[in-house]
Amino acid sequence: DADLIFQSSDNIHFHIHRKYLEANTGAFPPSEFEIGGDEIVPLTESSVTLELLFSFIYPQRHPELEDVPFEIIEPLAEAAEKYQVFSAMHICHLRMKCFIPTHPVEVLSYACRHDYPLVISAAAEVAVALPLTESVQLMPPHLIMPWVRTLFE
Repeated sequence: DADLIFQSSDNIHFHIHRKYLEANTGAFPPSEFEIGGDEIVPLTESSVTLELLFSFIYPQRHPELEDVPFEIIEPLAEAAEKYQVFSAMHICHLRMKCFIPTHPVEVLSYACRHDYPLVISAAAEVAVALPLTESVQLMPPHLIMPWVRTLFE
């Protein structure tokens, strides 16, 4: 009885209930936006990412992400932010913070893009030890100069 069909980048279809998208996200189309009954909405994310993401929109226990590797958490965190899946945004930002020791620049970039100041501070402390060329490659352009200034103060 799902009324929306989404297709992942690897061609897997997800049949989703619009009412749960409306209630639990901020960026999926509202009910006023008409999508035909058989129309398939293509998304850029993989099926692994979408399966986890969509599990956060239903009234059920959310998935455990404790042992999920960075390679899965990072695209999930980006998708949660992109589609504003609020319950996933929170847990993903906490999980991203756990990856600071092993992926400081990627976490710093994520935190900068999505405005998580506490994660920015924590990741910056680790990333500052990395070569400058490596650190600034993943940063949003508006933060490069303030970052460089802090290194020379």
